[in-house]
Amino acid sequence: MHRVCDKVQQGERNYRGLNFFSRDDAALLETLARGEFNLPGFRNHTLRQFLPQRSSGQISRTPKSLRLRGLVKKVGRTYKYYLTDSGKQAIAAGIYLKHLVLNPQARGSWLTISCQIWTEFNYEGTTSASHVKQKFRSEYR
Repeated sequence: MHRVCDKVQQGERNYRGLNFFSRDDAALLETLARGEFNLPGFRNHTLRQFLPQRSSGQISRTPKSLRLRGLVKKVGRTYKYYLTDSGKQAIAAGIYLKHLVLNPQARGSWLTISCQIWTEFNYEGTTSASHVKQKFRSEYR
């Protein structure tokens, strides 16, 4: 989580850390966690559709910031990006911490969403959604 939340510097340019509790950053990370970006990836134009509150300049700097943290990788000679495995894990862990651990009242409503995110990230099918749901219910009731 430190890699995601700490400030990163490349050359003379500073990139601020991501904050899971900020509305803008949380919206960005929850947008990236959507399963529809697993296969086709995403571009700046795609992010603009889901994040209308951000300016085009802010969105154009976002992939660079995420790349420096190792959360996304760029497809060569295109404008397309994919979440890395560590990026998927960091975003899922951040969403989990924000909604389940730090906000106990939201456990019931976020249980289903967390399982959906888990199964979308775990596209190899090694763990079923029902198994994850059962585990969450037994641990957090």
